[in-house]
Amino acid sequence: MKYKWGIIGTGYIAGRMAANLRDHYSPAVAVAARNYDKTKKFAQKYQIQQAWPTPTELFADSAIDIVYIGTPNNTHYDFIKKALLAGKHVLCEKPMVINREQFLELVNLAKEKQLILEEAYTPFHMPVMNKIKEAIDAGKIGKVCEVQANFSAAIKNPNPKGRLYNPALGGGNLLDMGCYPICFAQLFMSVTNLKIKSDVQMGSTGVDIASQILLENDKQQFARLSSSFRDLMPKIGVIAGEKGYIIVDHFSRSDHATIHYLNSKTEEINAGDSEQAWLYEAYDFEQYIDAGKDRGELAMSYTIIKIMDVLRQSWKFKYPNELKIQENN
Repeated sequence: MKYKWGIIGTGYIAGRMAANLRDHYSPAVAVAARNYDKTKKFAQKYQIQQAWPTPTELFADSAIDIVYIGTPNNTHYDFIKKALLAGKHVLCEKPMVINREQFLELVNLAKEKQLILEEAYTPFHMPVMNKIKEAIDAGKIGKVCEVQANFSAAIKNPNPKGRLYNPALGGGNLLDMGCYPICFAQLFMSVTNLKIKSDVQMGSTGVDIASQILLENDKQQFARLSSSFRDLMPKIGVIAGEKGYIIVDHFSRSDHATIHYLNSKTEEINAGDSEQAWLYEAYDFEQYIDAGKDRGELAMSYTIIKIMDVLRQSWKFKYPNELKIQENN
């Protein structure tokens, strides 16, 4: 392990990253979260040497090169800024921030500090996605005409104060799930000069709970994207071309896809391991540090947040801190 990782957060996603580092790479060296008792248990479980009482103490730890942030959405901006100011490279769970203004501010800060900042979108790093791109570039399905993707989960007994439904915590389906279909679409179609249309259903807590999104570019390509907290549907992505189509199973961290040709023949694509999705992120991130730049992933993240800003604007949906800034201006 070339670099030393510190983790902010002790929830499910932080646990997946910690487990991937422990089992397939080398354990993180430090962890911090708001509950110190949970932090100490998390450190013991994932063989992490240092459990810090607060994130501030972790940021000050000179042994740490990279900070991985896996906390609720509303905390990302402050944690990223503090980590960058402390001289740490940062990999933050999606959504990195809630709007493009925050995004650009942090990107500029990272550039100023000569640090790498990235958003942890697993589709950017799954080996099977590169294999799919190679198949498309080889002309196996012809020109890509349409991309479809759905990311839905039937949330049982929704908690209005929890991170998914609470606007104060950056809740809402678009930032939690809807970002994944957008991410998938831009991997396989141009996202320049987009026309963006959508339908949305808002929940009783004031956040979006389901949406249908249509993207159309100037190359006659469409993306039909959906996400929801209300219903359970397979997380399948489809890339449709003039000579066939590709189905990508569980596209957010897939390791398998199938090409379907016009003559009814099929071809399987297998690469990577979906259970090691966070490990691929870590590997790539360290390569970015070595190179001093990424391979275009941060620019793709910026496209996603811009699209989500346009959608939320059309839905007249702002988060509480955005409203406060608007009032102060």
